[in-house]
Formats: sequence, C-alpha cells, structure tokens
Amino acid sequence: MVYLCLLEDKVEKRLYAGRAAVQLETDSKDQMLAAVKTMAQLFFDTNPIDQHEYVSIQFTLTSDLTSFNPATAFRANFPTLTVPLFCAVEPPIQNSMKRMVRMLIYFYGPSDYVVKHAYVGEAALLRPDLPHSP
Repeated sequence: MVYLCLLEDKVEKRLYAGRAAVQLETDSKDQMLAAVKTMAQLFFDTNPIDQHEYVSIQFTLTSDLTSFNPATAFRANFPTLTVPLFCAVEPPIQNSMKRMVRMLIYFYGPSDYVVKHAYVGEAALLRPDLPHSP
C-alpha cells in the first residue's frame, strides 16, 4: 500500500521504507556504536532527506548480539533525530548471517524518489537484488 499526501506547495510526497544493514565483527558495546553509526550515516549520506521527513526507525538484531541495543546506539550517535525507535530480535534461522543489525527507516519523499539502501560490507549479501550504496 502506498500513501500519498498533497502538501500546500502542491508537491506530491509518499511514504518510503529504506533498508540498511551491517555485520558486527564482535559483540561489544563499542562495535555496536560504531557499526550503527556507519550504517545510518551511509543511509543518510546517500539519501539526502530533510530530518523532518523521517517518521520512525525499526531495528532488528540477531540473537547473538546481546551487549548493546542498536536503537540506543543510534540515539547516542544521532541525538537530534528524535523520531520513534523500535528494536526487536530476529528469530534464529539456520545458516543465517551472524552478528547482523538491520534498520528499516520510514520517511516521506517526493513521489518519484528512488531509495538507496545502505548495506555495509558483507551485509550486502543479504539483498543482492536491491540497489544499494557502495
């Protein structure tokens, strides 16, 4: 379902969901802070959306990551972006990639906008079918 809105300036916008992911080297607070910062900054750099257009961000992490919450890491790195954040643990799936953090970020953009997903390093293997940032 696509939601469109017409603003006073007659620019049509719609709701988008951008994806991002990163794989941590180890399960530690410092790694989580750094990895979430890298992942989110790549998304923001390649999708120049005004901060007021962001709606919410959902994070998931694999069950082998227990040292620090990615939503807390995001808030520590980006304190001025005050959208609602939510975090959940992914179900353990046999042969899935380990130490993964995923981000799903909802925002409004022009109706013809093309989202550039941000998969960092090995996380790009998760969705080779999607165009994403290098």
